[in-house]
Amino acid sequence: KFYDEKLSVSKRSTEIVKQILVQEETAEYKLSAKTGGGWNNGKALGWYVGYVETKDNTIFFALNMDGKNYMAIRDKRIELTKQILTELGYLKK
Repeated sequence: KFYDEKLSVSKRSTEIVKQILVQEETAEYKLSAKTGGGWNNGKALGWYVGYVETKDNTIFFALNMDGKNYMAIRDKRIELTKQILTELGYLKK
């Protein structure tokens, strides 16, 4: 709903958030995403959710992982997501 601007917020607000979410932009793609984290049963949780826009398509993704502490997953969630998206051909090396 967010991407398609079908939430009950203004188009301007949605566009501002979309601009904030941009993490990388190249001639081939634009990666937009948000990190998050928390705790569950003594384990650190981390997630990275977003989308990749190419000339031909938009790919949505979500990665959720856990670890013994926040530092163990803080950077890994982004690295792992980008590795997977690269292996699938959505991001270029």
